[in-house]
Amino acid sequence: MLLCYNATNFDASVETVLHTAPLQTAAWFLPLAAGGVVLAITGGFVLHMLSGRILMIISCAGYTLCCLLFALLPKQTNNQPSTSFLYWAYVFSAMLSGTIGVDIAFNVTNVYITTAMPRRLQATAGALINSTLYLGIAFWLGIADLAIAISVQMQGEESLEPREQYQIAFWTGVGLAVLSFFLVVTVNFGRAEAQMTADEKAALDDDESRN
Repeated sequence: MLLCYNATNFDASVETVLHTAPLQTAAWFLPLAAGGVVLAITGGFVLHMLSGRILMIISCAGYTLCCLLFALLPKQTNNQPSTSFLYWAYVFSAMLSGTIGVDIAFNVTNVYITTAMPRRLQATAGALINSTLYLGIAFWLGIADLAIAISVQMQGEESLEPREQYQIAFWTGVGLAVLSFFLVVTVNFGRAEAQMTADEKAALDDDESRN
């Protein structure tokens, strides 16, 4: 949820604040794709070494850093600092942090869906997770827009530049990331181990009951 929330604000804010072309803005998303490929390949090598809680804490840290870098993006005055510096120091780092957040969470949740749920319910569980994801995106984007609207109403549109308005949205993202961290530390995910699936456990229980 946070990555899509952040990406939606990023796309609009970069074109508005840094005055980049749409094609250049799209190219700035490439680290997300490259990082996703790397994490997808390496994820299988570390999932069994670290507990799900630790992995999700790392994921929350990635989300937090991603939103924080965008919130702290400095203002350009007479093209200083340069757009190139802003990209490599802030945008590129935020993109890498974002892919750490989303891909680790994706790997962990998929492992537990496929092992904890019987095969007949896996599609239902996946649909429920995706529905919750997009409902969360819609809800919190509305909250961020409401925070901006209230700030503009209280301070006046002349007092808040577009950059400052987007910062309000990104600080909302930082708050959500910190909240998700405190929620994650209360859940014991266990480790991703080579164990029987829910269907295999049910079949074993049936065999034992017959015997």
